[in-house]
Amino acid sequence: FLIQNVGDQHQGALVRLPHNFETGIMRARVNPLDGQVYATGLNGWNGGGRKELTVGAVQRLRYTGEPLKMINDWKVTKGKMEISLNFELSKNTSDHHFKIKQWNYLWAENYGSKNYKLSDGEPGEDSVTVDHIEVDATKRKITLFIPQLQPVHQMEMNLELTAADGTEFTETLWMTVHQVNE
Repeated sequence: FLIQNVGDQHQGALVRLPHNFETGIMRARVNPLDGQVYATGLNGWNGGGRKELTVGAVQRLRYTGEPLKMINDWKVTKGKMEISLNFELSKNTSDHHFKIKQWNYLWAENYGSKNYKLSDGEPGEDSVTVDHIEVDATKRKITLFIPQLQPVHQMEMNLELTAADGTEFTETLWMTVHQVNE
Protein backbone atom coordinates (compact mmCIF):
# COMPACT_ATOMS: atom_id res chain seq x y z
CA PHE A 1 0.00 0.00 0.00
CA LEU A 2 1.49 3.33 -1.08
CA ILE A 3 0.32 6.41 0.82
CA GLN A 4 0.63 10.09 -0.04
CA ASN A 5 -0.27 12.72 2.56
CA VAL A 6 -1.62 15.95 1.08
CA GLY A 7 -2.22 18.34 3.97
CA ASP A 8 -4.47 16.47 6.38
CA GLN A 9 -5.78 14.16 3.63
CA HIS A 10 -4.44 10.68 2.87
CA GLN A 11 -4.64 9.13 -0.58
CA GLY A 12 -3.22 5.88 -1.72
CA ALA A 13 -2.38 3.33 -4.33
CA LEU A 14 -2.36 -0.45 -4.23
CA VAL A 15 -0.24 -2.93 -6.14
CA ARG A 16 -0.74 -6.67 -6.32
CA LEU A 17 1.62 -9.00 -4.57
CA PRO A 18 3.01 -11.22 -7.33
CA HIS A 19 1.78 -14.47 -5.81
CA ASN A 20 -0.93 -16.89 -6.78
CA PHE A 21 -2.92 -17.15 -3.55
CA GLU A 22 -5.39 -19.99 -3.01
CA THR A 23 -8.09 -17.58 -1.85
CA GLY A 24 -8.79 -13.88 -1.37
CA ILE A 25 -6.37 -12.58 1.28
CA MET A 26 -6.44 -10.01 4.01
CA ARG A 27 -4.70 -9.37 7.31
CA ALA A 28 -1.13 -10.19 6.29
CA ARG A 29 1.34 -10.01 9.18
CA VAL A 30 5.05 -10.60 9.72
CA ASN A 31 5.75 -13.29 12.29
CA PRO A 32 8.42 -11.89 14.66
CA LEU A 33 9.73 -15.40 15.38
CA ASP A 34 10.60 -16.45 11.82
CA GLY A 35 10.35 -13.19 9.83
CA GLN A 36 7.93 -14.75 7.34
CA VAL A 37 4.71 -13.09 6.17
CA TYR A 38 1.46 -14.94 6.85
CA ALA A 39 -1.88 -14.02 5.30
CA THR A 40 -5.36 -15.30 6.04
CA GLY A 41 -8.26 -15.14 3.71
CA LEU A 42 -11.68 -16.11 2.54
CA ASN A 43 -13.02 -16.51 -0.97
CA GLY A 44 -15.46 -13.65 -0.28
CA TRP A 45 -12.47 -11.27 -0.14
CA ASN A 46 -11.68 -12.22 -3.72
CA GLY A 47 -14.11 -9.56 -4.94
CA GLY A 48 -15.63 -11.81 -7.61
CA GLY A 49 -12.30 -12.11 -9.41
CA ARG A 50 -10.63 -15.46 -9.99
CA LYS A 51 -12.79 -18.55 -9.95
CA GLU A 52 -12.06 -21.95 -8.35
CA LEU A 53 -10.44 -20.55 -5.20
CA THR A 54 -10.64 -22.37 -1.88
CA VAL A 55 -13.15 -21.21 0.72
CA GLY A 56 -10.42 -20.05 3.12
CA ALA A 57 -6.72 -20.43 3.84
CA VAL A 58 -3.71 -19.38 5.87
CA GLN A 59 -0.74 -18.88 3.57
CA ARG A 60 2.92 -18.09 4.07
CA LEU A 61 5.07 -15.85 1.90
CA ARG A 62 8.62 -17.06 2.31
CA TYR A 63 11.56 -14.85 1.43
CA THR A 64 13.85 -16.71 -0.96
CA GLY A 65 16.55 -14.10 -1.43
CA GLU A 66 15.56 -13.64 -5.10
CA PRO A 67 15.09 -10.01 -6.16
CA LEU A 68 11.51 -8.90 -6.73
CA LYS A 69 10.76 -5.99 -9.03
CA MET A 70 8.12 -3.70 -7.58
CA ILE A 71 6.68 -0.20 -7.51
CA ASN A 72 7.83 1.29 -4.21
CA ASP A 73 6.33 4.80 -4.23
CA TRP A 74 3.62 6.87 -5.90
CA LYS A 75 2.86 10.60 -5.75
CA VAL A 76 0.40 12.95 -7.46
CA THR A 77 0.98 16.66 -8.03
CA LYS A 78 -0.76 19.11 -10.35
CA GLY A 79 -0.62 17.64 -13.85
CA LYS A 80 1.84 14.89 -12.87
CA MET A 81 2.03 11.42 -11.39
CA GLU A 82 5.36 10.03 -10.19
CA ILE A 83 6.03 6.32 -9.90
CA SER A 84 9.21 5.06 -8.24
CA LEU A 85 10.58 1.58 -8.86
CA ASN A 86 13.10 -0.60 -7.04
CA PHE A 87 14.82 -1.45 -10.35
CA GLU A 88 16.22 0.37 -13.39
CA LEU A 89 14.17 0.78 -16.56
CA SER A 90 15.33 0.19 -20.10
CA LYS A 91 16.01 3.25 -22.25
CA ASN A 92 12.96 2.75 -24.48
CA THR A 93 10.16 3.40 -21.98
CA SER A 94 7.43 5.55 -23.49
CA ASP A 95 3.93 6.82 -22.76
CA HIS A 96 2.30 3.95 -24.67
CA HIS A 97 3.44 1.59 -21.89
CA PHE A 98 0.74 3.06 -19.61
CA LYS A 99 -3.02 2.48 -19.96
CA ILE A 100 -5.10 4.47 -17.46
CA LYS A 101 -8.83 4.67 -16.78
CA GLN A 102 -10.77 6.38 -14.00
CA TRP A 103 -14.23 6.54 -12.49
CA ASN A 104 -16.24 7.69 -9.51
CA TYR A 105 -18.71 5.80 -7.35
CA LEU A 106 -22.19 6.80 -6.28
CA TRP A 107 -22.12 7.09 -2.49
CA ALA A 108 -25.37 5.67 -1.11
CA GLU A 109 -26.71 3.74 1.88
CA ASN A 110 -26.52 0.46 -0.09
CA TYR A 111 -23.18 -1.30 -0.47
CA GLY A 112 -21.61 -1.19 -3.92
CA SER A 113 -21.93 1.09 -6.89
CA LYS A 114 -21.59 1.11 -10.64
CA ASN A 115 -18.66 3.02 -12.10
CA TYR A 116 -19.47 6.57 -13.20
CA LYS A 117 -17.51 8.71 -15.66
CA LEU A 118 -16.01 11.96 -14.43
CA SER A 119 -16.58 13.50 -17.86
CA ASP A 120 -20.40 13.38 -17.85
CA GLY A 121 -21.55 11.49 -14.73
CA GLU A 122 -22.97 8.67 -16.85
CA PRO A 123 -22.24 5.00 -16.04
CA GLY A 124 -18.85 3.86 -17.32
CA GLU A 125 -15.18 4.79 -17.16
CA ASP A 126 -13.07 7.51 -18.75
CA SER A 127 -9.72 6.85 -20.42
CA VAL A 128 -6.90 9.05 -19.16
CA THR A 129 -4.40 10.42 -21.67
CA VAL A 130 -0.73 10.61 -20.76
CA ASP A 131 0.68 13.65 -22.57
CA HIS A 132 4.29 12.46 -22.21
CA ILE A 133 6.62 10.84 -19.69
CA GLU A 134 10.08 11.49 -18.31
CA VAL A 135 12.42 8.93 -16.77
CA ASP A 136 14.88 10.43 -14.29
CA ALA A 137 18.67 9.97 -14.42
CA THR A 138 18.55 6.97 -12.04
CA LYS A 139 16.09 5.22 -14.42
CA ARG A 140 14.03 4.37 -11.31
CA LYS A 141 11.47 7.17 -11.34
CA ILE A 142 8.90 7.85 -14.03
CA THR A 143 6.95 11.10 -14.22
CA LEU A 144 3.73 10.88 -16.23
CA PHE A 145 2.44 14.24 -17.41
CA ILE A 146 -1.37 14.16 -17.27
CA PRO A 147 -2.83 17.64 -17.79
CA GLN A 148 -6.41 16.59 -16.86
CA LEU A 149 -5.34 14.90 -13.59
CA GLN A 150 -8.03 15.59 -10.96
CA PRO A 151 -9.50 14.07 -7.80
CA VAL A 152 -11.21 10.75 -8.51
CA HIS A 153 -12.58 7.85 -6.47
CA GLN A 154 -10.76 5.21 -8.53
CA MET A 155 -8.00 5.22 -11.11
CA GLU A 156 -6.51 2.08 -12.63
CA MET A 157 -3.17 2.04 -14.40
CA ASN A 158 -1.77 -0.93 -16.30
CA LEU A 159 1.97 -0.75 -16.85
CA GLU A 160 3.98 -2.85 -19.30
CA LEU A 161 7.63 -1.97 -18.90
CA THR A 162 11.03 -3.46 -19.61
CA ALA A 163 13.74 -3.42 -16.97
CA ALA A 164 17.35 -2.51 -17.80
CA ASP A 165 18.22 -6.22 -17.49
CA GLY A 166 15.73 -7.00 -20.30
CA THR A 167 13.04 -8.65 -18.16
CA GLU A 168 9.41 -7.66 -18.59
CA PHE A 169 7.55 -5.94 -15.74
CA THR A 170 3.76 -5.79 -15.83
CA GLU A 171 1.73 -4.37 -12.97
CA THR A 172 -1.64 -2.88 -12.21
CA LEU A 173 -1.83 0.08 -9.86
CA TRP A 174 -5.18 1.09 -8.30
CA MET A 175 -5.30 4.63 -6.92
CA THR A 176 -7.62 6.98 -5.08
CA VAL A 177 -6.83 10.65 -5.64
CA HIS A 178 -8.54 12.90 -3.07
CA GLN A 179 -6.45 16.01 -3.77
CA VAL A 180 -4.03 17.18 -6.42
CA ASN A 181 -1.22 19.08 -4.74
CA GLU A 182 0.47 22.13 -6.33
